[in-house]
Amino acid sequence: MFKLRKKKPETVSRDKYEDIKKIYLESKKSYIALEAKYKHELYTNSQLKSEISRKNVELEYLNHKLNELYEKYRDLSKSYEKLENRIKFLLSELEIKDKKDSEK
Repeated sequence: MFKLRKKKPETVSRDKYEDIKKIYLESKKSYIALEAKYKHELYTNSQLKSEISRKNVELEYLNHKLNELYEKYRDLSKSYEKLENRIKFLLSELEIKDKKDSEK
């Protein structure tokens, strides 16, 4: 039905062929260098992500420990206040007793 025309092969001069080959090789080298740089960036990013996740875990642990220490401090503070109030009470009782004894 339709007859496809075959394209005539172009003949290229040797110099033009060498220029094209040179450009192709330079492009390939550039591509390989960019690919290596890209792979290095991926590797570096994955290392940074793992470092960040490790630091996040460490930070969560430290936050947990800090909360535990705060709870202990708060408990100790309450105990200290109770003890201080008890001592004040006992001292006042002792003073009252001393006054009564001195009055006798």
